[in-house]
Amino acid sequence: MRAPGVRGVVALGGAAGVVAGSTAMELVGVGGLLALAGRDGGVGLGPVAALAFAALPLAVVNVLGSFLLGLLLARSRHAGLDRRPALVAGLGTGFLGSFTTIATAAAVFLLTPLEAGWSAIAAASGVGGFLSATAGLLLPPLALLALLAALSTAAAVLGLRLGGAPARGADAEARVDGVAADGTAADGVPA
Repeated sequence: MRAPGVRGVVALGGAAGVVAGSTAMELVGVGGLLALAGRDGGVGLGPVAALAFAALPLAVVNVLGSFLLGLLLARSRHAGLDRRPALVAGLGTGFLGSFTTIATAAAVFLLTPLEAGWSAIAAASGVGGFLSATAGLLLPPLALLALLAALSTAAAVLGLRLGGAPARGADAEARVDGVAADGTAADGVPA
């Protein structure tokens, strides 16, 4: 039996990432639901609390996935795994890519509205709901998306740093066009 190539490993990693991302979202969602239900009987939640509750699983999964992707990238370079592209592609592009964006976006934006009977809302949102929304309705979701993007980016940077990636300024400033001040190239070989 032949070992799967890079595309096969990415596909296998992607399938596992979809399952893991969806499962993680469900677990975070159930935990948040229990917390909200225990507080004041779970009644009287306003639209901001409902939006925050709906976004919590997506935020947790995306921030965690971004952190793990940064950590994988940094550690793979130190451990020499960048010479094994199938492993890094399977874990990074396949598993973590599906774990974060693909699985969570599908679960939040496609499955939830349809299961809740909001198919008309989902269709309007896909076709032109965004354009017809008022600025007051747009501001909280866009601010939330900006916050999630910032948190995900920060988590990826933290993963890179914990994985051992050098700070950009520390290494980049000492090199000009890949050549250090002592005349060696980035790989340590004299230029």
